[in-house]
Amino acid sequence: MNCHFYRILRSQARSLCFGFMLGASLLVGCGGPEASELSVEEQVQAGVKALQIFDFEQSREILLQAQPKVDVSDETLWTLATYSYALSAWHDSPPVEENVLVAKAALQELIERYPQSLYASCALIDLGRMAEIKDFPHDEPDVETARGYYRQVIQEFPDSDMAVRATLNLAQTYAQELEESSVRQAIQLLEERLPNLDSGWVGLYAQYIAQLYAFYLKDHDAAIQPYLKAVDAGLPRASDGDVSLWQLGLLAEDVGQAMTAARSYAKLIDAYPRSVYTTVARQRLLAIAEQNPAAEITIPELPETTFGR
Repeated sequence: MNCHFYRILRSQARSLCFGFMLGASLLVGCGGPEASELSVEEQVQAGVKALQIFDFEQSREILLQAQPKVDVSDETLWTLATYSYALSAWHDSPPVEENVLVAKAALQELIERYPQSLYASCALIDLGRMAEIKDFPHDEPDVETARGYYRQVIQEFPDSDMAVRATLNLAQTYAQELEESSVRQAIQLLEERLPNLDSGWVGLYAQYIAQLYAFYLKDHDAAIQPYLKAVDAGLPRASDGDVSLWQLGLLAEDVGQAMTAARSYAKLIDAYPRSVYTTVARQRLLAIAEQNPAAEITIPELPETTFGR
């Protein structure tokens, strides 16, 4: 699978939690000129703002002082401060074990105190990632623990976007084992959730399934339908759509679905006229048209190349 596709998958949960965090931060006051003059709410706001621009060190320093001052009974402010503090500690650089342990403790306390909050679902995802990946030197990944956190999100927040994201993470833990049975388990997890997804997730899931079939299992026949579904639903990154359409065209040709390949190449030429694949896609389309004259395939023209204005 392409590295950029992994980056798409890994970014989804963070964007959801950051978006919610941004909305919540707007409810807790605005900043003042001096830290000593700020209320607790304003200190939390300042820490969140630093986090939103990825100044993890500044955010951690502010929230280290502000978070303990927040009344635990104030769910909106306390969960915002605690989750933000955990993220800033986790992502502060250089990564050290002490900060990761602080982040884990904060996330676990958040889950215990407010188990039904959106931040709890985000915290479970993050604890899963902490377990799954190596955060600092000599840190040992624990994939089984990570899977447990992802399954907890799916079970406790079944209809949420975070459950959708947790399913992706869980599927990845199996796919990355590269064993056929594990890859098929990953596909099964994704296919079971696919029919119930909101439209915004369908393209991502379908493309992932297609790529697992095509590049992990080498089953090009099985990859065609999910690839078509991804194209119809909307590919997860429009800027990389030409790559996906080119891949779909090649796969379709490989399994003898010439008309599917033709439609994919034609869509690539129309939608991405300046792609590096456009010329070769048109050559493939011309070859298919020549081999299938009865289909009367329309060949899009290439865009004119101009220089300057």
